[in-house]
Amino acid sequence: MNRCAFDDCKISVVDFKTNTILAEVCHIHAQNPGGPRYDGTQTPEQRHGSDNLIILCSSHHKIIDSPENEKIYTSDKLKEMKLNHEARSAHTSMQLPNLTEDLIHKLIHTVNTYESNSTHMDFRNSKFSAGGEGGHFGGAGGNGGVIQIIGSTNIPANTEFNASGEKGKTYGGGGGGGGSIHFRGREAVEKDIESGLKISSFFLADAARKEDLINVLGGCWSHYKVNNLPSSILINLVYIVEFGKLTKNSLIQFKFESINPNGNIQAHGYEDIPIPGGENLTSRSPFFKIFPIDIDSIGVWSLLIKSGSILLAQHDIEFRLCEPAQ
Repeated sequence: MNRCAFDDCKISVVDFKTNTILAEVCHIHAQNPGGPRYDGTQTPEQRHGSDNLIILCSSHHKIIDSPENEKIYTSDKLKEMKLNHEARSAHTSMQLPNLTEDLIHKLIHTVNTYESNSTHMDFRNSKFSAGGEGGHFGGAGGNGGVIQIIGSTNIPANTEFNASGEKGKTYGGGGGGGGSIHFRGREAVEKDIESGLKISSFFLADAARKEDLINVLGGCWSHYKVNNLPSSILINLVYIVEFGKLTKNSLIQFKFESINPNGNIQAHGYEDIPIPGGENLTSRSPFFKIFPIDIDSIGVWSLLIKSGSILLAQHDIEFRLCEPAQ
């Protein structure tokens, strides 16, 4: 019936006068862990299949996904709402224009653009300023702010960003401080893995150690000897990232951890990994990281590379104590 499936909502899915998509394809069970009504037992096919999708206007999409409404809009409630909407449509004689291929493509695209548990707004042709305002007579200018762009290495198209501080508004007024624009990687989701994101190689590399020259190229250590406990060392990590079909110039955040033999986790920071542009037939890049470890126990340690809750790579190495001099 070209209507949002929410009970009694009259908002159209498509405005056929302007060929504008007004509604969004929404997941009943969220597509990502932590999202509303997420069901970890679903297969990717079930998660993105038509039985798990419902078309809603943007307002009702936000309402059903808001945390405060999670007990109201359960998966059973949304499935019932969808069935009732489909039943009503079966008894209508409403004649609608045919959907063009372009409109179908745009409608399908909303399932990827509007992910569950997120609020999305369209900032095209917008202007943003991070600079502080200029002060009036005798007054200091305002401090600059920070604009943070997540998941991309580029400023959005058709959007204007200004980080310059304003001049004083009157004589004797201080100028505003300059702002800045920061780019930060987003956490990977299951869909990225399905698109080919993976770490195809992960190893340790270091200069030759006089007691173990065979490891001059690194990567083949079975163990590493330390003089005492506790002991702090720096290990050089090399990892090769396969980007598959991920969008060029987007930005993924990787997290680095080590786990000691007792299961205790040490965090070692984050790296924002850019998906390369260009026309390479193979989307792949090598990366290098200096990895600090505070060794508090001997035995097998695990070095991990993760993104969000997704484990991308693991490398195990044994730490031993040097034998005492005779």
